[in-house]
Amino acid sequence: MQGAINSFIFIQNDRRYRCAELGRNLVYWKSRARATLFAFVASEALELGPISEASIGNAQQYYPQWGLVDHVITPTVGLAWTIAEDFLDETVIARFETHTRKAWARALVRSTKTDGIREIDLPAFHAS
Repeated sequence: MQGAINSFIFIQNDRRYRCAELGRNLVYWKSRARATLFAFVASEALELGPISEASIGNAQQYYPQWGLVDHVITPTVGLAWTIAEDFLDETVIARFETHTRKAWARALVRSTKTDGIREIDLPAFHAS
């Protein structure tokens, strides 16, 4: 989920591709590729940076615990999570919102679906 949160942070602050919508278009996939690259860099900073797992307490210092899985899994699963949330948002949630006028039901459905988006909206004081 950390890869998805990092991706959503990048997407939220990317003025060029912020409004990209899910589909088979170059704009959407370019925005998600850029967000995945950002998630990779953020993951590497937490693994290898000056304030990281490797430097604080010498975690993952020896061979079996090098954390090589984290270099690939965090951004890759983050990309899949981001695409899944985009798909749910544009199909299930949008369809539900067009068929109901009850504000509490719309808020409940939207808040239970979007974990990654909710994580970045709370510190930024945004409403999802």
